[in-house]
Amino acid sequence: MTSQASTSRHVRRPQRRPGGMSQPELRTSSAAWLEGVLSMFEAEGLDVPSLLRDAGFDPDSLHRQNARIPVDEITVLWQLAVARAGRPTLGLHRDFASTHSKLGTVGHAMACSPDLGSALTRLARYMAVISDATAFSLESDARGRWLVMEHTGGSCPFRASAWNTRCSPPSCSASG
Repeated sequence: MTSQASTSRHVRRPQRRPGGMSQPELRTSSAAWLEGVLSMFEAEGLDVPSLLRDAGFDPDSLHRQNARIPVDEITVLWQLAVARAGRPTLGLHRDFASTHSKLGTVGHAMACSPDLGSALTRLARYMAVISDATAFSLESDARGRWLVMEHTGGSCPFRASAWNTRCSPPSCSASG
């Protein structure tokens, strides 16, 4: 980087995530993971090429090695899929989720774990490989051990209790 390039813009230092990882400015998810989601959408009967087109995706971008997709784009795509399916629970069908998930190396590390606790510890440690918008941690209390999810997402709001929530900004809304 030249000195002129470094002085022409102010670079904000990324925030720290649990576990000391830097929080990137633009939250992204793995295109390989998204391919699994799209496969699941197709199994649910959705027209994936139409979803991608209407959500403004370049389908070829999903096949680039190590490609990452901004989470706001994924949010719009997911909202459009939920609207077209007419089911806010889209993606929660256990058989489809287990068949179509693409966790790659993270999934392999989890599968090689000696027990569930170790697998969840590995998920918490390596989640940023799948998506840097979501972090998992394990917390213990008198009742047991809990897997806690923290979603830091992009500019589109995320509410786990309402999977089909529409985003406020016009760039984040999807119509079916």
